[in-house]
Amino acid sequence: MLAPDWYRRPTFLIASGVFVLATIVYCLTLSPTLSFWDCGEYITTAHIMGVPHQPGTPLYVLVGRFFDILLAPLAGTAAAVNFMSAFFSALALVFVYLTIQDIARRADPDGGWLPHAGGVVGALFLLFSETYWNNAIEAEVYGLAAFVVAFLTWLGLKWYDLRAEPHSDRLLYLVIYLLGL
Repeated sequence: MLAPDWYRRPTFLIASGVFVLATIVYCLTLSPTLSFWDCGEYITTAHIMGVPHQPGTPLYVLVGRFFDILLAPLAGTAAAVNFMSAFFSALALVFVYLTIQDIARRADPDGGWLPHAGGVVGALFLLFSETYWNNAIEAEVYGLAAFVVAFLTWLGLKWYDLRAEPHSDRLLYLVIYLLGL
């Protein structure tokens, strides 16, 4: 049996293109050190595995520590944690594209390339929006939160498609688990 060619499908290629474009744009404008407001606190707590102000954001601190260990020797702690926000903001844009494309495909199954175009336009509008961009280039919790919300929305659509299949409840349990994180 031949391996599936999922990596050649237009959806995968376009989603990869959205991710690469967003990562490049955010990395070119990434804050190299501290920004204003809570960024210094989040960078520090990610480095020392501390607890920032309430509500604490323990998932952000844990993932930030991973990026700190992985990238700090190359670029420094601040740049590593700032890159984490850019990375997860770019991943969120991938799932925004996939969600818009899936919903548009449901609305018009014979849409051809239009669902892809709608997904790309929606993702690009979010990529270049001022608030999202500002949160993507500094150490803030919103990039990771946007990724989790976009991923959960996409998983919810997949669960809806598979809800009649056996063991589809496992996908629902994954959604509930990720909501708890």
